[in-house]
Amino acid sequence: MKKLVFLFPLLFKLSSTYAQAPKLVVGIVVDQMRYDYLYRFYDKYSEKGFKKLLNQGTSFENTNYNYIPTYTAPGHASIFTGATPSLHGIVGNYWYDKDNSSRKVYCVEDFDVQPVGTTSKSAQRSPKNMLCTTVGDQLKLFTNGKSKVVGLSLKDRGAILPAGHAADYAFWLDDSTGNFVTSSYYTEKLPDWVEKFNQQKKAEELVHQKWTLLLDKSQYTESIEDNNPYEDLFGGELSPVFPHDLTKEFEQNRYAVLKSTPFGNTLLKEFALETIKNMELGKDDVPDFLSVSFSATDYVGHQFAPHSVEIEDTYLRLDRDLGDLIEYLDKKIGKENYVLFLTADHGAAENPAYLKSMKIPAGIFYTDDMESSLNSLCYNAEFAPSSAWNEKCVQITNHQIYLWEVEDYDGNLNLIDPVYKLSREENILTYFFSRETPRNKLMQMAQNGYYAPRCGDFRYILKPNYMEHDYKGTTHGSPYSYDTHVPLLWYGASVPTQKIYRRIEITDIAITIANMLHIQEPNCTNGQPLVEILK
Repeated sequence: MKKLVFLFPLLFKLSSTYAQAPKLVVGIVVDQMRYDYLYRFYDKYSEKGFKKLLNQGTSFENTNYNYIPTYTAPGHASIFTGATPSLHGIVGNYWYDKDNSSRKVYCVEDFDVQPVGTTSKSAQRSPKNMLCTTVGDQLKLFTNGKSKVVGLSLKDRGAILPAGHAADYAFWLDDSTGNFVTSSYYTEKLPDWVEKFNQQKKAEELVHQKWTLLLDKSQYTESIEDNNPYEDLFGGELSPVFPHDLTKEFEQNRYAVLKSTPFGNTLLKEFALETIKNMELGKDDVPDFLSVSFSATDYVGHQFAPHSVEIEDTYLRLDRDLGDLIEYLDKKIGKENYVLFLTADHGAAENPAYLKSMKIPAGIFYTDDMESSLNSLCYNAEFAPSSAWNEKCVQITNHQIYLWEVEDYDGNLNLIDPVYKLSREENILTYFFSRETPRNKLMQMAQNGYYAPRCGDFRYILKPNYMEHDYKGTTHGSPYSYDTHVPLLWYGASVPTQKIYRRIEITDIAITIANMLHIQEPNCTNGQPLVEILK
């Protein structure tokens, strides 16, 4: 009997520890971060940022996207809903409106809401196009609205989609003013602390700096020569080399230039610290949720490509910004009271011209040429009466062909045979109808990205290292490993130090967080919990 009495307090303590949820979950997305960036620049990272997450947390080394296209909006939606685009409906950054073939729909557009903090109509934004709930939504439901949920990014979609439908706020950078703004979906007026942050004019300070190297030039050994033919220019530049004077670019594009430099990430970090402080995130027993999406890495990648000095410098600077954020969280919240994860919304391809210089097969696919050829068939009497067609019967986006008339006019289905013939262009690996039953992994990835009301009728997949992009910089969107294999790091309360090498999918993140918080998983989640960090 004495033994049983002794055991009761111990069992109660173990039960209480298991049931305790973190006071704060921080989800960090590094836009366009390839997996290999973790290790390419490892020796130059500080001890406070990426190294700390790698050496004091859990790294899932084989984390992959399981759908195409691998773009920013579907990536953010998939991370936080735990679902693929076939369920959450965010099938791209843009898609064609099937009720109005001349119009592209932006993923977070909402003309029923008004800008807040700016007069720009580009801030008419909300998550209404996302069909599923996020982890933040489920947390709000579980706590009857007591939890605080907020999303931050330089990009509107990077702030809005992770935060979900029930979020308190989503804030993003306004290109015209350099201020953080929102929409009337969340509030009619910016909180006083956001107004105060904007009044400090931090963006103004940063945008008038020259972008110089963080370290001595000789230390950038993980990049190719600074002056190379694979990079695009800032306005007013004659060559893409350091130091970068942003004056002309600012004159042309205002504060949008910050997004193409590491200064944009620094500005977002500073705003994130103010958000944590002023919203008092993680300060009580009701769990809160913060998402922070660092977008500058994507813009720099698009302009300069993965092997540039600019990318190396951007990640070294981001590492310092991450270190500041983690240090603040450890000090103010306590490592034992929060959980942080870091991943990416997609990777990036190497520049095709650079690959060809290394004798690796690569090239450019000219989508406009294929679209023009297909539309020319619409006016050929051999295929259909010209009076039956609109201005365009075929439009292409997201590697999808929209055949606007094939279901509307008798006799026009014969256009599909020419589509097949044109799609046998040598740079296309495979092609199929969107509704076909998947016969292989690539088709299954396409099916996972297919939501019928928003997708095209016909899909094609380019060969590896071929892209719909010019020869400067890079892009993403493919089913290949350079676009689908991303980092996934966990750190904080009860997270063990380990590396996991089994294959996992990006849709496994949301259900894992739900398990940590002991809440219902998002309603469309089709992932599996990462049991290695739930022990």
